[in-house]
Amino acid sequence: MEKEIKKDNEKNFIINLGILFVLGFLIGITLKTEALKKITIGYNDYLMKIDFQDYDINKMQTDLMQARNAMSQSQNNSVTSGNEKNNQGAPTEQNNQTQN
Repeated sequence: MEKEIKKDNEKNFIINLGILFVLGFLIGITLKTEALKKITIGYNDYLMKIDFQDYDINKMQTDLMQARNAMSQSQNNSVTSGNEKNNQGAPTEQNNQTQN
């Protein structure tokens, strides 16, 4: 009786292992087929059918340049206005030369 149970367990294990192998094989083929439809790497990039692009690189570049220019202008304005405020009433080099 124990031998029969042991044989049944071994048989079930082999069957389960075979089913797992077949299932893994089929899932692998399915994933590879779907990936080939959507993913290209390297030399196959020219085969892609691009209906639309998620990013417009030229627009991003102009936006970044405008933001950088605006930031540098605001920093220059704050530096020059800060210098004017700090220099009010302070003797400058020209004032020192005229006084001597």
